Amino acid sequence: IHAACTEAFGELHERCLKANPLSGSTVTVCLVNATRREVTCANVGDTFAILVPNMSEFGDKPVTLSTSHRMMDNPEEMERVKGLAGVEVKQGTNALGKPFGDLRAWPGGLAVVRGVGDGDCGAVVSCVPSCKTVQLPPMGCSVVLASDGVWDSLRYSAAASIIRKACLKKKGTPATWPGVLATAKEVVGAAISKAGLMDDTTATVLYCPSMPEFEEMDMDSSKHAKDLWEGSVEFMDDETDKAPKYGAGGIINES
Repeated sequence: IHAACTEAFGELHERCLKANPLSGSTVTVCLVNATRREVTCANVGDTFAILVPNMSEFGDKPVTLSTSHRMMDNPEEMERVKGLAGVEVKQGTNALGKPFGDLRAWPGGLAVVRGVGDGDCGAVVSCVPSCKTVQLPPMGCSVVLASDGVWDSLRYSAAASIIRKACLKKKGTPATWPGVLATAKEVVGAAISKAGLMDDTTATVLYCPSMPEFEEMDMDSSKHAKDLWEGSVEFMDDETDKAPKYGAGGIINES
């Protein structure tokens, strides 16, 4: 499936270049295999995806599904771009002509160097996705995809807390549960209220139910199944779940 995603991203990149060579985008795709109880994430850019288990000994820490291709977050991408002939990595400038904001690759001025399209940026743009497959937890989970405007304002653990609280209130079956849309809106609303910015604030929430067998297990068996899954995945560390880039009023947090 990773190879199929890589091929599909390459084809999408070519289509974008033909349709409008000066436009570009990030792409994040999550595919759920219900039979194998797996979720695969493929992404280019900084539209991030996390998995939020319904119950966890790790509190509100989510599991990372995607990879950020923002140069300042990704040393490998920084080195790749710096090694390209004719490319300069530096900050942009503000209205006073002083250096400002993230490091960017010039020509083009991209801070996020994997994506589709952006033909004017040449080899700086890579459309090869980062791919990751994770086993779905037996106790069920939610997968959250959100654009950078959300994550620049909201901690990943804060979004996970919103999701987990919503799951405790859900009623009916996943197919009829209206809370998924409402929860996605709540995540976006929390990000906007934190930063006062609405640019690139989009979120999608996918609810994945628990295994039927898990619901029938006794307490010891269900705990064992949960512990086995938690030991098989990597929860987000504190450094990744860092303070958001923007605080109240849209002020950049440089620390």
